[in-house]
Amino acid sequence: MRLSCLVLLCACSDETPPPVAPEGPDTTTAATAIRTRPLQLYMDSLGYTEQSLAIAMDDEGRWLYDSADQPDQFRWTSSDSNVVSIDPTGAITSLAWGTVTVTATDKAGRSASLRVRVDDAMDPAWTVPLADGAVTGGVTVGPDGTIYVGSTSAPLDNTTWHAVSPQGAELWSLTLPYAFLAAPAVADDGTIYIDTRSNRPFDGRLYAVDPSGSIKWSLERSPGDYALHPAIAKDGTIYTAGGDYLSAVDPDGNVLWTFDNQANAFASSPAIGHDGTIYMGAVNDSLYAITPDGTLRWAYLAGDRIETSPIVGVDGTIYFGCRDGRLYAVAPDGTERWRTDITTFRPAGVSATASMGPDGTIYVTSYDVFAVDPSGFIRWRYPGYGFHGTTPVVGADGTIYVASWREVLALDPQGNLLWNTTITEAEVLRSPAIRASPAIGIDGRILVGTSLLDGSTHFDTQLRAFTENGSSNGGFEGAYWPTLRGNRANNGRAGG
Repeated sequence: MRLSCLVLLCACSDETPPPVAPEGPDTTTAATAIRTRPLQLYMDSLGYTEQSLAIAMDDEGRWLYDSADQPDQFRWTSSDSNVVSIDPTGAITSLAWGTVTVTATDKAGRSASLRVRVDDAMDPAWTVPLADGAVTGGVTVGPDGTIYVGSTSAPLDNTTWHAVSPQGAELWSLTLPYAFLAAPAVADDGTIYIDTRSNRPFDGRLYAVDPSGSIKWSLERSPGDYALHPAIAKDGTIYTAGGDYLSAVDPDGNVLWTFDNQANAFASSPAIGHDGTIYMGAVNDSLYAITPDGTLRWAYLAGDRIETSPIVGVDGTIYFGCRDGRLYAVAPDGTERWRTDITTFRPAGVSATASMGPDGTIYVTSYDVFAVDPSGFIRWRYPGYGFHGTTPVVGADGTIYVASWREVLALDPQGNLLWNTTITEAEVLRSPAIRASPAIGIDGRILVGTSLLDGSTHFDTQLRAFTENGSSNGGFEGAYWPTLRGNRANNGRAGG
């Protein structure tokens, strides 16, 4: 089946912003470099043609002219003309399966290349329609493979939760109060815990739902301005936060203790370390470490507010992104190990939770996708647009799956594009088609919730599954913190 190919809107390098097209060709200014657009290309069928572009730039990165308006200024070559051919205009046609390099060279001998992969790497598996609304929280997978996803309606102030089988059959749905940006956490016994926050009236509540879709109990909690996810400890204790308070709740719904953060609202969801310590970020720029009995162990001051959930490494190091545009690493005793600037040409902080691959590489988004090694060195950056706000998901084989506004793509551990699929062809969307992080199902399929505006207020909302061909991502087994909340059950604890 033919799927649309990605043409990256960003033509940036690791150091400079993308060129801005002039109103007309500038042939008077001397070009000092050329770029290609896209930087990488995936083609999933033979005999298909995709247009590429060579861009001449000056030493300040300004777009002077390109191969569309000055085709005679460039010469195109393919490293293997049996795999793809390319004509003088830069039109690439897929001829056989393989990976090649296409190079554009100008008359002065300057060149730029793009990587082209031709492979039937993935196909749609199934689609399940969801309730009208937007999928804003991550997809969660229970221990038996059941998939849980919520569709949130702001006008109705509610979220409808759907349980879907691994084969794509809806099992049940349940409508609860508003849960924007929230993902459920699933306990080892299959109980689903969901934090909600109603706006009418402003009220917070933790729900416990059994695997059949019935509410076991609900517990009023302090509401807050941030949509937070619950975490579940190995002994079954549920940690739920709202406003200035973090509460420990037993599986029967009884509050064991509550930690008061003294008017410093928690802005990130709790993460549980190896020894049971709970880590959370707050609006006062601090990361808090709280013991399993509810006392403060330490607080670490970062450069700005911490809105991303911390993740915990094999050695206990806590990693988190910050509004100051940095990724931080903090030792279990609260001392700083390093901080690294995660910056792009679009100024933005880090507002998406990171994830971790099998080798300890940390993956984080801030418009672009960054791979950071455990020492804080940026290994690579995959340029794009719209990754900001979603967490990369990592398979046991190291494949990284990322969702943008309108695309889902897979990268190898070196940052090379393996495949992508476009959810909508619209170049400009009034609302993102994808707002939530993807997941890997128990059968290895890639799962993503999509929401397309159908008219002015209604959404065409779906849960989509994709099957990778000829490869296995190995699920999540072996990737240490591969998701938004540590594992497919999104329980927020180190070691699963």
